[in-house]
Amino acid sequence: MGSKNHRLFEELTQDEQASLERLCGSACRNDIPVDHAHKFLGMGLAEVTCGGLGPTRTGKQAIARRSH
Repeated sequence: MGSKNHRLFEELTQDEQASLERLCGSACRNDIPVDHAHKFLGMGLAEVTCGGLGPTRTGKQAIARRSH
């Protein structure tokens, strides 16, 4: 499972990786570019929640395993 998440993270550009890191670590998530948000939704890295865009478990794991 970890290798799949790592591959997902590696498919992102550096700007997208930075946006995903902000999404996973910030209470204020309204600064994520719309095109990044759409990509994250399509890849299963983010989901729409009551509070707006939020990371999925897969998105959080991709960030946690990015250095492995």
